Amino acid sequence: MFQEHHLSQHIKTHEGKQWECDVCCKLFTTKYFLKKHKRLHTGEMPYACGTCGKTFTFQQSYHKHLLYHSDEKPHVCQQCERAFKELSTLHNHQRIHTGEKPFACETCGTVPLLCASHMSHGTSLPTGWAERTVM
Repeated sequence: MFQEHHLSQHIKTHEGKQWECDVCCKLFTTKYFLKKHKRLHTGEMPYACGTCGKTFTFQQSYHKHLLYHSDEKPHVCQQCERAFKELSTLHNHQRIHTGEKPFACETCGTVPLLCASHMSHGTSLPTGWAERTVM
């Protein structure tokens, strides 16, 4: 039942978006995603950190923030035993060992090894850089 629900939700993403934001006209596949999106317009921040008081629009951001009040680093690199708070940061770190360089300059094709802190904070790539497509 649980998997059937997720499958039906996924299929809807291919059928078209039917929920429209009345502020910016952006379309969403579910009413739930529309409701979350509207917080950006209203400024609603329903999640507050009990330690520092910082507030968040989205639950995911709130949970990510909570990691930084803890010394726990549960994600350990099997190559060098360096530990990380977030799995995504570990994955970015592992590129040092594998040599994977998934980004390239859109103009000349130069392939940098971007610093893990830039990528792990979810910031967008600098202008002119694009995710590499492997052929």
